[in-house]
Amino acid sequence: MFRISLLLVPLAIATVVYSQGAFRPPSIPAIIAILRYQNSPCTTDSNTPGTCLAQNDCLARQGTPDGTCASGFASCCNFKFTCGGRTKENETIFVNHLYPKTDNGTNTCQVTIDKQPNVCQLRLDFEEFSLAQPDENGQCTTDSFMVRTTVGERLPILCGENNGQHLYVDMGRGSANPVVLSVVTNGDMIGRKWKVKINMIPCNNLDMAPSGCLQYFRSPSSVIQSFNYGVPMEGRARYLSNLRYTACVRVEENFCSIKWETETPGSFSWGAPYEGNLTARGASGGLCNVDDFIGIDQGSAEGSGPGEDRLCGTKLLQDDYVISRSKPFQLKVRSNSDQKLNAENSQHDATARQFWRPGGIPLFNALRLQNTACSAESGEAGTCMSEADCKTRQGFSVGTCGRSGLTAKNETLFVNPSYPAGENGTNTCQVTIQNNPGVCQLRLDLEEFSLAQPDEYGRCTKDSFMVRTTVGERLPMLCGDNKGQHLYVDMGRGSANPVVLSVITNELENVSRKWKIKISFIKCDNYVMAPSGCLQYYRSPSDVIRSFNYGPKIDGRSRYLANLRYTTCIRVEENFCAIKWTTETPESFSWGISNDPMYTSQANISSYGLTGSLCNDDDFIGIDQGSQEGSGVGEDRFCGDRLFYSNLVISRSKPFQLKLRSNSDQTENARFSQNGIALRYTQLPCVN
Repeated sequence: MFRISLLLVPLAIATVVYSQGAFRPPSIPAIIAILRYQNSPCTTDSNTPGTCLAQNDCLARQGTPDGTCASGFASCCNFKFTCGGRTKENETIFVNHLYPKTDNGTNTCQVTIDKQPNVCQLRLDFEEFSLAQPDENGQCTTDSFMVRTTVGERLPILCGENNGQHLYVDMGRGSANPVVLSVVTNGDMIGRKWKVKINMIPCNNLDMAPSGCLQYFRSPSSVIQSFNYGVPMEGRARYLSNLRYTACVRVEENFCSIKWETETPGSFSWGAPYEGNLTARGASGGLCNVDDFIGIDQGSAEGSGPGEDRLCGTKLLQDDYVISRSKPFQLKVRSNSDQKLNAENSQHDATARQFWRPGGIPLFNALRLQNTACSAESGEAGTCMSEADCKTRQGFSVGTCGRSGLTAKNETLFVNPSYPAGENGTNTCQVTIQNNPGVCQLRLDLEEFSLAQPDEYGRCTKDSFMVRTTVGERLPMLCGDNKGQHLYVDMGRGSANPVVLSVITNELENVSRKWKIKISFIKCDNYVMAPSGCLQYYRSPSDVIRSFNYGPKIDGRSRYLANLRYTTCIRVEENFCAIKWTTETPESFSWGISNDPMYTSQANISSYGLTGSLCNDDDFIGIDQGSQEGSGVGEDRFCGDRLFYSNLVISRSKPFQLKLRSNSDQTENARFSQNGIALRYTQLPCVN
């Protein structure tokens, strides 16, 4: 929303010349009221959303005054527009030509939305949407709604009934990327009508959807419906073909898992399993058609195991509910190009409900975040402030041990007490990071990090690094060598959620510990915030991602850690539609063992790249719908000592993510060369 500062009021008054005695200048309260509500939402007399503007501004911007706002001193401007229109205004309403009446006949109705420099996304809300139903193949051949943009790949073509649905459209960070909305209608139809509200989302707004999410839900509980949801019509399934999108759910503070359940019994039917006798019950995994399923990462009835990734049939698993602890919370929708097999089923919806984990009692009051980042003469990161402020705020104390080590300063460095020398002996080193109202996340950069290696079970029993927070579930415990790694820590949206960093060491011979961790505060309105549920976040077209403590075996032991369950997220760059994963070297993928004794009993397991159900249920690398060519749906889970067949996987599933899972016992992996993973990702441009 736009606001005009009240500081402009004296200047505006000073320019008014009163030359006619009959003219009555507006009162000071009237001017203040207009400026205060300028560009804010309002409701028109027609009961539609509008924008509060001075009447002259409304008319100049090709709007229609429809009621008043700002205590009667301004107009509620209706930016309703239709075929052939062009707009750059927020809260514009795109309607059919005869709205509120219905349209009939053959027509192409197109509107253009111009990009504003500070706008990164559009949200389209289908307040009314009724077009002709798809054909027997699920294709919109009679009527169609299309979104055309120069950013990213094409959005799905829609038709049928979609009241209450919404879409997020990426507009990029430039200033010349228009979006075109088109409705093509063919032939007679009773009740054809649409009313689409267009909201412009600024680049630093918390309402922005994570990259790669077509839909975004921001509440602890809601109902998600597939497009054109409803009962069959004339014996035809209603769900649409060629769907490939992700609905994302914001992870709420102190919520650690999500429960999906049908809104009513029997209200789930999607896809035709390979075996026809399974259509009457819930099917999952390899029993589902390879490109016709609903994706819920590691979903199960109890929520305790890794579960299944793909669901189909006419039941949501066995009891019409699924629980998943995999973050971020997402629902992936896939349908193929031929829906004839599904003609006897209808698409249905599911209810999402997040599970709450009680948080702790707030321990500290927050301090106000101040100043900006700078570089010290030593080359280290610092915070720019006066010399007196630096001394007052213990500028040279870059992280002391014990509860006295407390900071609310940005760009703080947490180091071992003898840094730059190493440490030996038994000790607990702890610092507390206070939050403030403007900060939502921390980014911890492990610039130096060398602790003792894990034991034979992959557990950090000798040394350990822990992040404790009152928000969400526990972060993984780390040890070993992790130089160059980073973590994102959610601090919540309150002002009293401290984060405690702890390093525990035990006396060992010939082991020198050292750490240097940069603590960066990320404000809630900063676009570099990681999407909710992402432990790591990469923001470049190509980079290398390594598992924690990646490296060759030491004393015959596997180095990767037990009990890992986290997601690394990659920002989808503008006009990139797929992601390619390759090993950094021919030997830089070795993760997990197989469920199949045929593989685990053979010493030459290193020659295999295993996928899907051949991987251990809770010991694998997850890449959604990865394949060699990127043209098919592919596999979701990878393990063994090779990435698939040739150390190459391509995925078109958005958002781009890498999921890492390891179980609580790594002794079985110690027999093989389990180094962990070092994978290079490269985003691939869209080819439309």
